[in-house]
Amino acid sequence: MSMYSQFETDPHLEKTGVWVDYGDFRVLLGRAGGANKKYMKYAEQKSKPFRRAIQAGVMPEERSKELLFDIYANAVILDWNVSDGVNEVTGETIWKRGIHMPTGETGDFSYDNLMMTFRRLPDIFFMLQKEAEQISIFRKEELEEEAKNS
Repeated sequence: MSMYSQFETDPHLEKTGVWVDYGDFRVLLGRAGGANKKYMKYAEQKSKPFRRAIQAGVMPEERSKELLFDIYANAVILDWNVSDGVNEVTGETIWKRGIHMPTGETGDFSYDNLMMTFRRLPDIFFMLQKEAEQISIFRKEELEEEAKNS
């Protein structure tokens, strides 16, 4: 296997995103890096005031998490859907745009609801962060292979 087949990503997918399915919900993730210029520009702009603290390793953990949550909510998490049942004919999941709320209701997909979710469930954030940093989900070849197997 050549280095190109292992590491070459699809710049279009990095910007427009890839759906990552978690069963009851799915998230459209842009890449945290690579060709996602929106992410690069926004992360640079938002982290600039904290650069010295970050480099010195003295930025408080809570402030650092809030900064990351904000960057991802604005430039990486492109959409969020919840399961709305199954199509009786095709057997496929029916998706509805929105995000689960602590009350059990479905709220709007919005910056505020993303931030609330990240604050209440930081493990979801860290899981999404890990996914968005992986090059494998942005490789066209991987997605084509995955589509064949489903």
